[in-house]
Parts: sequence; structure tokens; C-alpha cells
Amino acid sequence: MDINKLQEIIEKVKQLGLMNDALLKENRLLKTENKGLKLEIETKNIDINALIQEIDGVQGDVNENVSVQQSSGANNVNKLKKEIDQYIGEINQCIEWLNAN
Repeated sequence: MDINKLQEIIEKVKQLGLMNDALLKENRLLKTENKGLKLEIETKNIDINALIQEIDGVQGDVNENVSVQQSSGANNVNKLKKEIDQYIGEINQCIEWLNAN
């Protein structure tokens, strides 16, 4: 081999070494960033689970309130029906009295 070929090979080996060092540095940075992102995801998942539990609690309260309102609404409807029936009865009595007189 001639000296020029050896110098080219040595230069390529040096370049590969520099590239290897740069890639190792980038790899360390990416691993550190990845670890931070995983921690952030874990924190967000904890927050999400807390919000889901809160929503479930609120939804249970809403369902309970709706059930109570529906029950009281049914009672109000029954009361109104009784009152209307009573008024209809009184109107019928008035009509009968008017027809009789």
C-alpha cells in the first residue's frame, strides 16, 4: 500500500471516530430527554386519572340529582292532575247548576 492510501484510510477512521463520538453524545441527550418525557407522561396520566375520578364523582351526583328531580317531577305531575280533575269536577257542577236553573 502506498502512503496516500494509508493517509486516506487514517482520515476516514478519524472521521468515523468523530461521527461515533457525536452519535454517542446525541444518544445520551436523547436518552435524557426520553426519560424526562416518560416522567412527564406519567405525571399527566396521574392528573388524568384524578380528573376521571372527579368526573365520575360529579356524574354520580348529577345522576342522583336527576333521579330526585324526576321523582319530584312525577309527584308534581300527579298533584297537578288531581287539581285539574278537581277543577273539572267543579266546572261540571257549575254547568249542571246553570242547566237546572
